[in-house]
Amino acid sequence: MNEKDYLIENIKKLGYECKDSNIELIELFYDELIEWNKKVNLTRITDEKDFIDKHILDSLSCKKVIDKILKDDFKVIDIGTGAGFPLLPLWFFYSDIQITLVDSVNKKLDFIRHFLKVAKEKFETLDISKVKVIHSRAEDLALDKEHREKYDLIVSRALSKLPSLVELAMPFIKIGGLFLAMKIYDVEEEAQGAEKINRLIGGDILEIDKFQLLDTELMRSFVMITKKLKTNRNFPRKAGLAQKAPIV
Repeated sequence: MNEKDYLIENIKKLGYECKDSNIELIELFYDELIEWNKKVNLTRITDEKDFIDKHILDSLSCKKVIDKILKDDFKVIDIGTGAGFPLLPLWFFYSDIQITLVDSVNKKLDFIRHFLKVAKEKFETLDISKVKVIHSRAEDLALDKEHREKYDLIVSRALSKLPSLVELAMPFIKIGGLFLAMKIYDVEEEAQGAEKINRLIGGDILEIDKFQLLDTELMRSFVMITKKLKTNRNFPRKAGLAQKAPIV
């Protein structure tokens, strides 16, 4: 089976309606990412099959969470988005949702801006106004009233441990909203370590979903944390403290 057929088959296994335009967007994304990666380090994953498994299908596995909470004017944010995973691949299929991609490294965001421009040129009906790209540290943006507690969902594939991620992520979420942390399989110790900061910041672990991604070798955990109370203005702390001195 070639890569394209493999991609289509597995997207359908995840429950998506797979249109030609979806596949063309993914193919364009891969081509532009590989070319851009020659000058800016965006990913170590360059083999097409690995790219499909570890970037596209991994990103699209969020469907089972999004479909449960999707509503009108749905707003999602990713802090530390890098090259746009997981939200850009998701947006290819959920084109009506508003996504905000945040990173402190502007060179990575330059790639996303470039890709959106190229995608709009190729697909004239594509509404890229639904995608916001912001160069900022999460700690700074979380204090901005336009972004603080304005989102229905925050999704992160960041490498930071959960206590750090919770402090950075929860200030962006509305009460009743959800933080989805995409983690490796064995996450229980991290989850226990995040209990104190969750209590302080208004969150509560709703569920941990452990699974194997389709027929790949990837073992994943979705840690879902709901926002129950308004976050104290003391959080997040100054830049770097969530990672250097996590509250556990």
